[in-house]
Amino acid sequence: MTQKKTKLNVIVIDDSPLTHLVVEKAIETIDFAVLSAHCYNGEEFIDLVHNTKPDIAFIDIEMTGIDGFTALQTARKHYPELKSIFLSQYISNGFVKAAKNIGANGFLTKMPTVETIKDALIKVINGEFALDKSIEMD
Repeated sequence: MTQKKTKLNVIVIDDSPLTHLVVEKAIETIDFAVLSAHCYNGEEFIDLVHNTKPDIAFIDIEMTGIDGFTALQTARKHYPELKSIFLSQYISNGFVKAAKNIGANGFLTKMPTVETIKDALIKVINGEFALDKSIEMD
């Protein structure tokens, strides 16, 4: 008999320790998710996905080494079911469109609130694209 998974397995990839802390504290308050791991660059992310098989990754776009877009595309070659929500301080339609073009499941501004993270996770679970309310698309 198979047991149904009870919590979303979430990871964070960002070069800012503060972003890790914000997302970690938010996830701790969300009863249907658990932060299982985090890393600080795209190269580590690719290895982390291979080892942890997360449900959803919160990914920074601009990091040293491999950027978030490239890292996600590479990780999905090995783990195509991975869902992703990009985090960025750069709020531009170009970044949001690029994220959508590579199959991302959401785009949030850096330092999201607990409610923003929770809403984004729910939207992704329901097959919707999670877009931060502060971002206006053309």
